[in-house]
Amino acid sequence: MRIGEWLVCRGVVTRRQLYQALLVRQAHGWRLGDVVVVLGYASRALVEEEARTFALRHEDKTDHRRRIERIASVAAMLRTS
Repeated sequence: MRIGEWLVCRGVVTRRQLYQALLVRQAHGWRLGDVVVVLGYASRALVEEEARTFALRHEDKTDHRRRIERIASVAAMLRTS
């Protein structure tokens, strides 16, 4: 899941607002959160809080995947020993 979808799922922005923000982001190269704030769709505090929550959840999944990959790697090494 990407941060834009996260913001929609959390009710911070609508799909239409996300689409408009993505167009502005693409045209100007700004960060999505900054665009959402500048367009007045959400406060900076709310966007930052949601970004932190998103990052924590995403980080947890990434760490879990890495642990699984390490376990699989060790298991493969043991099988070839």
